[in-house]
Amino acid sequence: VGEFVHLCPGAKLAGRVTVEGGAFVGIGASVIQCLTIGAKSVIGAGSVVIRDIPAGVTAMGVPARVRTTTA
Repeated sequence: VGEFVHLCPGAKLAGRVTVEGGAFVGIGASVIQCLTIGAKSVIGAGSVVIRDIPAGVTAMGVPARVRTTTA
């Protein structure tokens, strides 16, 4: 887990998950094993991440999909 990461209550990270600096993982989100959440990305509440998430995007849903990119 990188610097300035925010993991909300109930967020679940399986083994060997990398969360890069400045990322935000919403309440109740789940991330399966061996994935990377890119720097400054946002994972929506209750999302299920089954693929790597690139840096600087917002991803949400079940399964989580990239919805927007941050400027």
